This record gives sequence, C-alpha cells and structure tokens, in this order.
Amino acid sequence: MEIKQAVQADNDIVMGLLKDTALWLKERGSSQWGDVLEGTDKHNLLGAVQKGDVYLFSKKHEVVGMAAIWETPSAWDEELWKEVGFSGKAYYIHRLIVHPKYRGKGYGSEILTTIKEQFAKSAYELRLDCISSNPSLITLYSKNDFINQGSVKESKGGQFELFSYRINQ
Repeated sequence: MEIKQAVQADNDIVMGLLKDTALWLKERGSSQWGDVLEGTDKHNLLGAVQKGDVYLFSKKHEVVGMAAIWETPSAWDEELWKEVGFSGKAYYIHRLIVHPKYRGKGYGSEILTTIKEQFAKSAYELRLDCISSNPSLITLYSKNDFINQGSVKESKGGQFELFSYRINQ
C-alpha cells in the first residue's frame, strides 16, 4: 500500500471521501460525523491538509482510503484522553476512512499497518477513538493490535472507546 501526504490539489478527494462516509453512516442510522453533512467539520480536515496532516492510501494508483494524523492532541483528544494522560510522543489518528468501493476487503487493516510502519521511527504511541456503538471499528482496531484503554463519555454525552498502539512494544 502506498501512502502520500495529501496536498491542496487533493481537497476534492479528501472531502469526497469524508462526505461519502458521513452519508454511509447516516444511512445506517448513525449520527457519527453528522457535522460534515451540516456543512462543518469539527476536525477541520482541509486545515489539516494544509498542515500536512492528512494522508491518502493507494493501491495500484487508486485511492482506497485516508486518515488525518497529528502529533499535537486536539481539544477533542484532550477531552477524551485526559484520564489516560499524555506522556510520551503520541500521534492521534482521526477520520480513518476506507473508500466505499473498497470496504470489507481488508483495506482498513492495511491502512493501519501502513500507518504503524510510517510512524514507527517518530512516535512512541498511536492513538485513536471510536464511538462505542460501532462494534465493527472496535473489532478492526483490536485485531490490529490496538489496545482498548477504556471507555469515556464526552461532554455531550456520547460514549467512546479509546485505543492505543505502542510502537516497538
């Protein structure tokens, strides 16, 4: 799997993947990522593209997915991870998306493996979260050696699972 930093010329691809996934979630009865369908993005993905924090993943020159990965915890991360703490050099993974055409084919695992390899020399830990009501993501993260660090309730009442992967364990 190839990985490349998204650049401004990739904005349409990035936002297309984000909106398609938000619609897909809505069709399945989830309000997760509903902010995107309302015209906002709490993770400011286009700003993350400008900072070099969004990555596109390709197979045979076709984009199969993306993820935002940043070194500095966002306000969201600070709220969710405050009980666990912030020691060591961690990167935070958000908006991990597999293109709808490629879902169910193992690309989520391939993307996570590629992220682990890419950040092996610069990070001590990779962190991500998911809504507790999404058993598919919980299974994906667990089977890819991310350890569940517990469940937390965010300020608006949503329940989230916290996962971490220690590099060079």
